[in-house]
Amino acid sequence: MKTYRKSRNSAFLLRMRTATLMAMLGTLLGVVGQSAEAGLYTSEMTEVGTLFYPNEITFDYTETPAPVGDGVLALEYFGDFSSVGYEYIDVYDEDGIILAAGLPKNNHNQYQFPLFADLPLTKSQLSTWALDGTISFTIIPSSEVTNLYDGAQDEYITGTLSYPIPEPTTIALLGLGSLLLRRRR
Repeated sequence: MKTYRKSRNSAFLLRMRTATLMAMLGTLLGVVGQSAEAGLYTSEMTEVGTLFYPNEITFDYTETPAPVGDGVLALEYFGDFSSVGYEYIDVYDEDGIILAAGLPKNNHNQYQFPLFADLPLTKSQLSTWALDGTISFTIIPSSEVTNLYDGAQDEYITGTLSYPIPEPTTIALLGLGSLLLRRRR
């Protein structure tokens, strides 16, 4: 009888330790899961002196990791954008699909100040594009966008690609958790 009780107590203690460990691990992973969004891939590219027709500007962001959430392509640009509906840029993804057409949407004599646009990107889009390690975007000015100062190279466009990525500690803790679960079995 005493042996049976001891076994029962040992089994009970083992279950309690396992439950406690699982709760601690769950809490830890929950906290880490929230902080994983603190990891951020950000890369900026700038092209100067070519933001006018007939140039096509391509930004190739290399060594792009897999995303864990949605991202954004933030554009800052300056050039000949003074006529609404005639002077604009179109932005295409690496598959030739248009992400934004007719930027800027409301420009009034905007050849004196920079313009800004944030293009939202879904996790699904980013995941597909990042598979080969490079994410590319192409910017094409309309035929009405001219060289403002004929060689002064004042026109520019800057693209900043940003999206959340897993932190290395998150990946390490997930691996540790799976080892603990495996050991339990």
